[in-house]
Amino acid sequence: MMQAIHLASNNTKPAIRALYGGTFDPPHYGHLHPLLETATALSLDNIELLPAHVPVFKDKASSITHRLAMTELLAKEDARLSVNTLELARNKPSYTVDTLAKLHAERSQIGNQTLIFIIGSDSLSNFHKWHNWQKVFDYCHVVVMCRGLENAEDEAQKSLSKTNLNALLNEVPACLALNLYNFHTSSLLFDDIVQSKMDDQSRTVLSSKLAQAEAAVQNSMKVSSMGSAFKEQLSASASGKLWLVNNQQIAVSSTFVRMQIKQGKSIRKWVPNAVADYIEQHQLYI
Repeated sequence: MMQAIHLASNNTKPAIRALYGGTFDPPHYGHLHPLLETATALSLDNIELLPAHVPVFKDKASSITHRLAMTELLAKEDARLSVNTLELARNKPSYTVDTLAKLHAERSQIGNQTLIFIIGSDSLSNFHKWHNWQKVFDYCHVVVMCRGLENAEDEAQKSLSKTNLNALLNEVPACLALNLYNFHTSSLLFDDIVQSKMDDQSRTVLSSKLAQAEAAVQNSMKVSSMGSAFKEQLSASASGKLWLVNNQQIAVSSTFVRMQIKQGKSIRKWVPNAVADYIEQHQLYI
């Protein structure tokens, strides 16, 4: 049985423990670049990638072995990323609330860390469908990366020309901080993301969790200031708040990448070379 990876030593536990869950089937730039922007904006030293064993909202997924290997390759793209196999050790549906409850219970052993769970805007739209979703806020803060929808393969084809995509991918590694649009908790942005995808009661409950960021923070373009303000506000409460971070939108999904492979097209614009090499080596998704 796999054991969860604990990467930080007892003497260097960060005050904030950040996690990002997903199927990673396969991982791609739509995962990577928003995560790195979020790490920069919030001054996070580490984000743990948390591959799901049995994805709740997926009909099927590739083997654990392949998804874990590709996730590890994605993590090698930046020193701030690591992999946690906690959910892979369970041979049952991966409910986020159960994972967070376990990690929250361990907080006293590792210095009462503040937990944050990072999701994409697509997950925010479906948050009310999660198992015991309201309990999630008992264990952590939720940070939403406002990027392209995970399942918007049609939008990916419409919105990303070769010229625009290549320019974007060339800019991102060197200019993550400069390309951040904003860090804020705008109710208008929340409403725009959720729209009519959520019932009124769930929308009301979830919007009540929006953290109140000061206007000075909302209008600041200085990443260091945003990160400091975020940590200061987190220290005031151990859990229970919803944060929104504006990222560059890279409208690519795992579904879209798999479709490209089935059509015999190159995916190297959409995934790191190491991931593309792994997929080719193991003849995945054909």
